[in-house]
Parts: sequence; structure tokens; C-alpha cells
Amino acid sequence: MSGKVIQDALGLLAVTRLRLFPVALALLGLPATGIGAQEHVLPLIETYTRGLPSRPGLLPAFFVPATGRLLLEVPHDGDPVLHAVTLSTGVTWPLDRGTVRLDHPAVVLRFQRIGDEVLVLEGSLQPPLVGDSFAALATLPLVARTGDRLLVDATDFIIRDAYGVAESLMWVGEAGTLDPERSSVVWAAATGSDHTTDIDVRLTFDVPGGSQWVERRSSHPTTLTVVQRHVFFRPSRGFRPRPASDHMGLHAMPPPGVAGMPTGGTTTGWVQRWRLPRPSDADRVSPHPITFYLEATIPGEHREAVRDGVAYWGRTLTAIGFADAVGVADLPSNADPLSLEYPVVLTWIARRQPLASMANLIVDPRTGEIVKAVVHLDARWPLVARNEYRAYRPALSAGQPSEAEYVHARIAFVVAHEAAHVIAGFAHTGYRETAVAFHIARLRSEGDRVTLALDHMPPTDPLPYDLWHTRYAYGPLPAGEEAAGLEEIVAAGRQRGLRYISLSDGTLMPDAVTRITTPNILGALREATAVRANLLQHFGDGVLDPGERRVTLYERLVPAYFHHRFALAATSRMLGGVRPVNTTDGIVPVPAEEQWRALHAVLEALSPRGLAIPWRIVALMPPAPAASAVLQLRGETERPDLFRYQTGAASPIDIEINPGAAFEPVAWGGSLASSTLAVLLDPRRAAQLDVQVLADSSLPTLGAVLDTLLERTWTATPATDATERRYERAFHRALLAQLTALADNERATRNVKETVRAHLSVLRDRLDPAAAATPEDADMLRDAIRDLDRLFRPATPSQSRE
Repeated sequence: MSGKVIQDALGLLAVTRLRLFPVALALLGLPATGIGAQEHVLPLIETYTRGLPSRPGLLPAFFVPATGRLLLEVPHDGDPVLHAVTLSTGVTWPLDRGTVRLDHPAVVLRFQRIGDEVLVLEGSLQPPLVGDSFAALATLPLVARTGDRLLVDATDFIIRDAYGVAESLMWVGEAGTLDPERSSVVWAAATGSDHTTDIDVRLTFDVPGGSQWVERRSSHPTTLTVVQRHVFFRPSRGFRPRPASDHMGLHAMPPPGVAGMPTGGTTTGWVQRWRLPRPSDADRVSPHPITFYLEATIPGEHREAVRDGVAYWGRTLTAIGFADAVGVADLPSNADPLSLEYPVVLTWIARRQPLASMANLIVDPRTGEIVKAVVHLDARWPLVARNEYRAYRPALSAGQPSEAEYVHARIAFVVAHEAAHVIAGFAHTGYRETAVAFHIARLRSEGDRVTLALDHMPPTDPLPYDLWHTRYAYGPLPAGEEAAGLEEIVAAGRQRGLRYISLSDGTLMPDAVTRITTPNILGALREATAVRANLLQHFGDGVLDPGERRVTLYERLVPAYFHHRFALAATSRMLGGVRPVNTTDGIVPVPAEEQWRALHAVLEALSPRGLAIPWRIVALMPPAPAASAVLQLRGETERPDLFRYQTGAASPIDIEINPGAAFEPVAWGGSLASSTLAVLLDPRRAAQLDVQVLADSSLPTLGAVLDTLLERTWTATPATDATERRYERAFHRALLAQLTALADNERATRNVKETVRAHLSVLRDRLDPAAAATPEDADMLRDAIRDLDRLFRPATPSQSRE
């Protein structure tokens, strides 16, 4: 007997005390009956459950109304059971209805009898375990049996925080503790079929001290209640797993190192995919193995757009030989949307974190087979799309798509994007030409007007990248040569220039900014800047519909003023940027001349002229809203002085305001400068600038880039115009804030920190408030000196303790 087995058994005994004593003995290989254990004579299941409410299913369930106890009939040392946990009712993000724990989409359970207990064993998916590795999860009292059928009291196993609600609350800065005494099984909601058993349980959590976050979602600030669903389902047979590859952007299940996983090469797990019939199969189980069901919550005016988004993947699978793989239907009015009977359910939900549509998958961890998906479509998308279109409307030339067409295209693309995650676990990518990337409408400047193109949202024909990944996930492979067939698919795609670019790798790739509409980055910035100029030139009351509140101008100004933000981000990535070599894993740096042109283009965009909002618009704007509820597109924030605007981007646009005060255009300029400089001075980019010169001495160094930034800002001759000088100060403050943050950033390398600190030290010595041209400049210089002194002055022991 191995020492690890003994250690595990003793540890189990220590944790579970005397109740698991027979279990520990069994793990040690010792007979429990040999040291005084006695097996009790148990009643028959039929006798014990007579008169109790029951539900048939994979694990027949019985309910004891007098005590609220839940009884389950479990197999003894039989086939494993798959178990997933989701939420039947939630309280908005991060606890939306239908969400599934990303780290536990499903687990494998076995039930083993040890005396008068039944041990619940959970299959472990973590390396380096091999073979059928199971860990003890719980013990259930055995209350009755008939032959090999065992009836257990599963109440404590069901009434627990299996989803991880308390952990999810930590994401929003809250702390909650499950109160079992106020939690109970929701028997009326228990459902199931021959292949499944679904049990709902109402869980109540105590939130010490309470909070506004909880109070907005509950009847009491110190109490939060959700309904959690346990789904037990029978593992399917005959599904052949397909190895994933790190060359492809497909999520994998399970992680490497699990028994049965091939070793070596580039395998990263099993591809997450549905069970589809081969194209030659005549007898299909279902005419549409992947059917997307539309909940009644989706408004009628947008259902056709949702169908169009799903249809893109029907065309993609048809192109590789699966003509009837994808279907769309309305969810029956009496249907349970969480039931495995309905493969994919699309639901419409107003989330507290706007525009965060999300696909939740239940996946068989043994094979990667997807068995269920719930997709949350954020209900704010039509509002966002209408807001964008109305911001563009006054500048559009004649004959452009209508607002209804624009909203339709935006929603269809969002659905196509989420469906990509559902079809085969597509991962987000910086590669542009794919439905799983992020896209916006194509706006072009023609004279003093703007044109609008929507043909790519979603595309009519399947994109090569999507065909490549779908063929890898589902394409037929020659018998006995599966590995070679997959390698051939990978190689064929890479020879065509197709490649998966992770979002983290894309940090250094200017071409990985997917919300720009041309591969020429500097050309994209020029075009976006020209469009922005036209949008601002025509901005006025025409962006409002009759009856709309004037405060809505804040929402309409953002798509116009920040229109070029994605092109600016891509241009910023050219500094220290790299480009992939199409047919290999190699990368090459962006040429030195392009890097310097990019830096100057960014600085031009952040100049007073680039940041300024025309006075005509300033005079048009009403005072800043005094209440956050007035604006529709705000993300969740507790700060009344922050206008947080959601645009569908990965990060919101934050603009500091003075509630109730006059519109402050310089704050908008500061927001644009800060968001752009955050990309330009990313720690990873700074490190690349620090080392790229070692390979090519003509490439910009971090020191040279910092010299240019400071010479064009803090040490340059101030503008003479008072308005321009205000925008200059906003840029100066934004730059200093980003540099001091980089100097203290834990992710920055030592060399980067030292280089930044050296430049800031020189700057500190040159700052002289007494020589400032205006009192406002003097105030800015005094603030800068204070911030720099705080950076360089070591903390005293008392300050450290604080």
C-alpha cells in the first residue's frame, strides 16, 4: 500500500471525524466489519418511500414534506453519473439565471457503499492524477435498499453552495455565508427524465453588515437568495473525443494530464463540440442536433436578427458537410429552459454589467461533448445600436442603411459571436476575419459626409477562419489516421495565413485590434479621424429623436468623439509591436520607421487640436446629469462623479463629471488621453521596447520613446491659446499618471521601472512652479511635484503600517 493512500485515508478520517471511519478503513484496505462495525438491517426502498412525493429519473427522487428531506436512489458501484450545477434564478451578474461555473462545467460522480454510508466520489480532472482518480466529496446516510438499489438522504449534499455563490460575490467585493437553516429543497421544481434528474434548492446567504449591492438585488441588505439547480445526467456512449491543438482557438476539456489524454505534441485537451452525425449517416437522431431555442423574453422585433446570427453557423457547418446540424425554434411556453431536452437556449437579460453577453456550457469532462448551453444576450444591445446610429445619423450621406437595419445587423453579429462559443467552444481571438472577433460597422468619410456598410455583420458566406476551426472540430477523419488528419487541417490553414491569436498575445500585435476596418493601421487611423471630424461637424439636435431628453446628448457624443479609439489603440500597439509570420510560429518586429510614425500619429491625435471638442457642441450640451439613473448606457459604478459609458468595448469609457455642473469638455479629452496612453505604456509593451533594440539597433528604445513623450508634452513650449492650454494640461496629467503607475507596476520588469524612474527623476528636477506662465500651470506643476515626490520618497515605518 502506497504512503499516499494511507495519508489520504488518515486525512479523510481527520476531516470527517467518526462518521467516515468505515470509509477511511476501506481506503486502507481494512474490513470495517472486522473491528466492531455492524451492518444494520435496512428497510426496503418501496416500504420506506410509501406515500412520499416522488419524481422518476436517472436518480429517482423522494421528498419528505414533514422534514424537508430529500432522498435519492443512487447506483451502487455502477456506471458514473455526470453532475453539473447552474442557477435556476439569479440576481444579475455575476449570478445570472442559467450561468454555469466556468471551472466546473460538469464533474463525474460515483457512489460507493461503505457500511451504512454511501460515499460520493468526484472524478478529479487535475494533473498529475492518472487512471480513474476520484476524491471523496461527501458521505450520504443510507436509509433503505432493495437489492443493489440504494436510497440515501441527500439533503445536506444538495443544500450546499455547490455553485460557488460566495466565491462569485467576491468578484463584486461582497462577502456571503450560506445559512442552511433558511435554505430548502424546492420540490415542486424537481424534474427529470429517464436520463436526467434535476433538483432545485433555494439557498439563502447572510451578508454581514449588508451593502447597497445586495439591497438592490434583494428584499434586505443583509440577505441574498438564489435558486441553485443540481443536474444529474447519464454519460452518453459512443462519442469519440477529438484532441485540441494549441495552434487552434478552441477551448479544451478536460485539462492536460487526465487519464486517456494523449501526451506530447501540441495537444491541450478535448475539443468542446456537439455530437453530430457523419455526413453519410442516413438515420439521424434529430433533424437539428444543435437547436437554438429562443425564449419569449427576446422581443419580437429582434427575433429575426437573432435567427440571422444563428443562421451564419448553419451555413458554416453546411459548408463542411453537415447540412442540417443547426436549427432555430421558439422555446415552448411550458418548457424548462434549463432542461437538457433543449440543447441551446437564448435568453434576453438586462445585466448590471451592460453588454456582457455570455455563453454558458455544460460539457462532459470525459470527452468534451457539449450537452447544454444557455446564452445570455444583453437586453441593452438594441439601445446601444440605436444610440450609435443616431450619433452617426446627421452625418450620413443619402441612401445609407436605416436605423432598423443597423440595429438588426448589430444584434445579428452579437448572436453570431456568442454562437461561435456554443458551436465548438471558439475562443476569443485577435485574428480579425472571424465571427468570434469583435466588429463594428464600417464607416467611411466621403467629403463632408459618412457612408455606412453592414455586410460583414454577420457575413453572408462563412469566413475562412471559421471554416478552418469548424472543420477541425467536426470534419470527418480517415479511420486510424485521426492524428495525421488533424495535423493536415492545421497545416492547411496555416499555409493560407490563418492563425489563432490569443488576446494576451495580441497585446503586442497592432493587427490584433479587431474593431478597425482595414489592415493598414495608420490608414485606419486617418480614416477614423476623418469620420470622427465629420461626425463632430454635424453633431447637434439632429442626434435626438422628438421627445428625447437633452441629457441624452452625453450618450450620443461618446460614439462620435471616441469613434477613433480602436484605431488609436492599434496605432499605439505598433510601438514595440510585432507581426506574425504567416506559415510559422515566428514573429517579426514592426519596422522602425513605422513605429516612429505611429508614435507621432498618436501624439498628434492627443494634441490640443485632436482632443478639443468644438465650442458649438460645448454650448449645446446640458449640465452634467445629477443622477446616474438618468443615463441608459452607464455601467455599474458607485461614484456619482463618474460617467461610465458602455460601448461594447472590452473596457468602458470613464469620464469624470461634476454632477449638476456645466459640461466640461476637457474631462473628455483627459479620458481619451488616458485610455490611449494606457495602451501605449502597457508594461508588456514597455518591456518589448526595452529589449527589441538588442535584435535591431534601429528600433525605438523605451528611453527614446519616453524622451519623445516628455519633449512633446511636459518640456515643450506651452500653447498660447488658453483653451488649447487646458487640453495640454489634461494630456500632461494623463501622461504623468500613466508613467508613475508604470514605474510602480508589479508586472513591469526591473529595467522598465528603472528607465521610467530615471526619466521621471530628470523631469522632477526641471519642474519649477515659480516659472509657470499661468496660475493654472503653477497648480499643475505643484501637483506633479507632489506626485513625483511620493513616488521617490520611501515610505516611513508608520506609513507602511497604515
